[in-house]
Amino acid sequence: MNRYISLLLAALLFGSLLFGSWGCGPGVRMVTEEPRPLLFVGSVTFGKMTKVNDSIHVPITMGEGPWQRNSGQFPTRVITNVRDRKIDMTICFSSSQEHVELGRRLVLSEDLTGEYEIFYLDPNGARHALGSLAF
Repeated sequence: MNRYISLLLAALLFGSLLFGSWGCGPGVRMVTEEPRPLLFVGSVTFGKMTKVNDSIHVPITMGEGPWQRNSGQFPTRVITNVRDRKIDMTICFSSSQEHVELGRRLVLSEDLTGEYEIFYLDPNGARHALGSLAF
């Protein structure tokens, strides 16, 4: 009997660490979040930049993509990599709506100046040109 109680307690502890205590917390987003290809996202357009503290925020609008029609998936994070006047970005999606506002904007260093080419980087490494941004 003690063995079963130990297993039950271990399962409860693991579940609370993974999913947060008694519900779907940030652990669910971390487990289910995944970068998605541009084909899933649809088109990407950029809004007006704003300076927030020590960074530049660029709103993203995503066009018609499968994520809007069927998935129950929501944009939760944008991964960016800036190098040699090029910005690679990938949008991550999750079934959690907790961080949707973060998945709809680029957050970049305020140190960027001049013009940068911007690309969507699929999880398989394919790059798609999206135009350029001037800072």
